[in-house]
Amino acid sequence: MKNEDVDESYEVGYRKPPRHTQFKPGCSGNPKGRPRGSENAGAIVKRVLFAPLVVSEAGRRRKISKFEAMMTRAVNSAIKGDFRMLGLLLDLPWVASELAQPNLARPLSAMEALQRARELVMGM
Repeated sequence: MKNEDVDESYEVGYRKPPRHTQFKPGCSGNPKGRPRGSENAGAIVKRVLFAPLVVSEAGRRRKISKFEAMMTRAVNSAIKGDFRMLGLLLDLPWVASELAQPNLARPLSAMEALQRARELVMGM
């Protein structure tokens, strides 16, 4: 029962599967592939974070993104004295880059930095 196209010198072993079970040339190892329209994790997170949310401020209702609501709450917590939240906010790269002003005569105090961060977040 020998097949003519079987190579006699080929050894089957670790990382050397039998020839008849290997992928055929020109055929994909994943023939169905990724389904059309499927989202990756980044796209899902982006969609969820920027979904609209209705909030009421001073008796008025308005729509903001969930991300803006999270940032507003984080800034408000930091203003109330939550130093853990203040540290998290100041560690955000885009906040740190906005707060780093080379033309300032003196460095910002923690409260000034927090106020600047709040202005940045609320202005988004």
